Amino acid sequence: MAAMLKLCTWNINGIRSFPTPFKSHLDQLEADIICLQETKAGRDLPAHYSRVDGYNAYFVHCKAKPGYAGVSIFCRDPLRPIRAYDSLLDLLPSQDFDKALDSEGRALVLQFKTDLYDKLLSVISVYCPRVDSDNQDRAEFKIQFLQLLHSVVHKLIENGSYVILAGDLNICHKPIDHCCPEYYMVDLNKRLAHPDRKEAFTCWNTKTGARQTNYGTRIDYILFDKSLVDLFIEKDESISDIMQHIEGSDHCPVWAKVPLNISTKESGSLPSLCSHFWPQCQKRQLSLLEFVKKCDKIESKVFASSGVVNTQVPEVRDGKRIRQARLDFAFKPKESSPEPMKPPVSIKEERDEKVVYDELDLEREIEQRKSTTAAWQSLLNGGKKSKIAPLCSSHGEPCVLRCVKRADSRHRGREFWTCARPIGAPNNPLARCNTFFWK
Repeated sequence: MAAMLKLCTWNINGIRSFPTPFKSHLDQLEADIICLQETKAGRDLPAHYSRVDGYNAYFVHCKAKPGYAGVSIFCRDPLRPIRAYDSLLDLLPSQDFDKALDSEGRALVLQFKTDLYDKLLSVISVYCPRVDSDNQDRAEFKIQFLQLLHSVVHKLIENGSYVILAGDLNICHKPIDHCCPEYYMVDLNKRLAHPDRKEAFTCWNTKTGARQTNYGTRIDYILFDKSLVDLFIEKDESISDIMQHIEGSDHCPVWAKVPLNISTKESGSLPSLCSHFWPQCQKRQLSLLEFVKKCDKIESKVFASSGVVNTQVPEVRDGKRIRQARLDFAFKPKESSPEPMKPPVSIKEERDEKVVYDELDLEREIEQRKSTTAAWQSLLNGGKKSKIAPLCSSHGEPCVLRCVKRADSRHRGREFWTCARPIGAPNNPLARCNTFFWK
């Protein structure tokens, strides 16, 4: 069997939201070509995201809104594309499409030379527009964008290239790809792997905790053209899957393997679109050994100039002293005062008096604890008095207080109690119940 090329697609919902090193997040995907969507980045993206050791990366950004949309492709070395396009219109110079369709940074095309008759492989990372029910213009924009994408794919196939389309299509293929099937939309062809698999969702609403109950949609796909499908000798379910265990976004990664081998013999120089050529990526990084040596030199100069390290804190003479708020209720020491001399008493009187004092001390301690608890609750609630949450009807658990935020609702700003569990299917006992009442 031919070598398998592994591709992965992932809507990361903001590349800057991932902790560094970003390389660790790419390596866990174990893919040769990684297509990312919603990078939400521009040309000022720091080098630790745009130039990752062991990869060559390519980005396209939204021209109208900085930090909006954006897609990228990371290729694991030694794989290198021979061409890169950050505009779909560049592949259709003779056709008349609105330039605005290509201004939001939603598609990136890389072309590789394969070992199969030197045929090209075109990989498209795409982030299709989402339809907004309140904005009919965006619905029309999406239709026109899909028409542009359709024309590009067919043009590449006509020119003799294999085509792989990977990304967030914002489309559901079948009813099983949506937690509410009445909203599904059929827009794709047959599936090569897992055609009848249910609850294989790739996107969830993080505000409702829907990922915990797997109550989502499948809108992330990797699509092959027919000539690529014909390369598969037999049906194999292991050629594609989703990675629901990998977190970091409201989407999860999707991967697929194709029996192709990318030629690396004549890879040549990197395309000019590669982020390696960005100014912030041109700075030479110090190796760990060089960094340690540099720190040693700085430290030796400091000790040589002074000889003694001054550990005393300098006195602040000018300016007012800044006082920090005190939690007196939590750390107030007990007051102690000398007890006056008492006349001698009998053993019985002493015992009775001790019992009275013990009871008084206990009552004072209880009151002090209540006061401390109330003070902490007031502090954590922003100075407001604590509210006792009612219990939900199905689980008997404390409800959570929420607020209506929809701009078109007449109840906007009004608070209500609801079940604290994450949203899920109506027949899921672990999901949120229908408890609801106004505050």
